[in-house]
Amino acid sequence: MLDRQNDLLGEAEARVRQHPRYEVEADVELLSREGSTPADASAPREGHRIQNISLGGICIQTPRFEEVGTEVDLVIHIPALASDIVIRGQVVWANREPPIELGIRYVGLDEGRRSTLRRFVTLVADDRAAVEAAIATQTPIPARAAS
Repeated sequence: MLDRQNDLLGEAEARVRQHPRYEVEADVELLSREGSTPADASAPREGHRIQNISLGGICIQTPRFEEVGTEVDLVIHIPALASDIVIRGQVVWANREPPIELGIRYVGLDEGRRSTLRRFVTLVADDRAAVEAAIATQTPIPARAAS
């Protein structure tokens, strides 16, 4: 029995995420690497929403299903930084049933993109901390955190 408990603890530790994830309301464009052409960028945008984001990956809600293992290009729109960031990723899990969700791990993230992503995640984390502090102390939420 003790061996089984140790096995379960080991499995739980393996599932702990390397990077904290933050819920965020933001848009993202999703281009499949397989079969995408530069012309795809001019196609009408589909409704892809970020569910949560971290320095290691992203979960999006999308009307389009992609198979696990598919490489995709993401264009993450970051209005708070007045920029967009293009990141390559790989689908690591997928929920086929509506709402369709994809878990995507970043692939080959260079330092410039990592730095922009880190600034965005820091803004999200700071806003979350400000909201949690306001709730705990029953004080008004700062304007930046409420947006």
